[in-house]
Amino acid sequence: MKVLRGFVLCLYCLMLAITGVSFLMGSTCKAAISDIVVYKSEDKITDAIASVYPNLKGDELDKVFDYLENDKDLRKIADMYVDAAIKVASSNKNKDKTLEEMLSETQTSEMNNAVSSFTDNLVSKVFGDEANNISGIAATLYNAVKQSVSLKVTEAVSYYTAGVVDGMSTKQRMIIKIYAMFTSVAAHVICIILTVINALLIFAAYKEKAGVIRGLGLGTTAGGLVLFILSKMFVNVGMRLSNRMVGRTVDFSMNGWYLFSGICVAAGVVMIVVAQVIKKNNN
Repeated sequence: MKVLRGFVLCLYCLMLAITGVSFLMGSTCKAAISDIVVYKSEDKITDAIASVYPNLKGDELDKVFDYLENDKDLRKIADMYVDAAIKVASSNKNKDKTLEEMLSETQTSEMNNAVSSFTDNLVSKVFGDEANNISGIAATLYNAVKQSVSLKVTEAVSYYTAGVVDGMSTKQRMIIKIYAMFTSVAAHVICIILTVINALLIFAAYKEKAGVIRGLGLGTTAGGLVLFILSKMFVNVGMRLSNRMVGRTVDFSMNGWYLFSGICVAAGVVMIVVAQVIKKNNN
């Protein structure tokens, strides 16, 4: 019976950790690649402004760069292109499509809104408080900058995102396919179902209430620790792969992983303590 309980706890622990990876890996990878795309696109976007507004001062350019690094709309545009790139790289059906064709099937309206919002906010940043009260030659310049930025932002993001896909080897495309499968909604559902089933097996393996709670506590704590270990492995492997696939070492933000790991460990410890209290009261 002890062997069975240990086996069930191990399964539950592993499934909890795998479920965490399935949910967290997609957003982590996409954010990291989007960071690179945004970083590489900044020069092209500022060049687009400078080409029609050569009198832009140094401090104004600094403001533009600061804005580009933190703008949510530009990040949203990059995220949509990265999503499209993953679909192209992970599916034989889509392998001959361009990123624009991929986006046109699902996100045309969303993309247009993001580009429009980004362009308006960026150009307003360039012209400052006078953006809403300009006329004559200044208005012509304003519209020229706006049009130039609008055209260049998608061109730049598309160019650098497509460069990632076009440079992939067959093995790298296979990695993307596995990634796409593992982070899909279907994978999320399967992971949750298997985790719940393993939790129910813990109920079946322990007869007493205290035993069930203790088993869940041990499994949840172990699952959180395993996820933490996997997060460290993910960073090491991800940095090597990103260097080969996008030509630059990616900086992965693992805060979500650490938070989920911490919650699991904390919840598990609480359950173990509760189980001990129940057992003590029963005795």
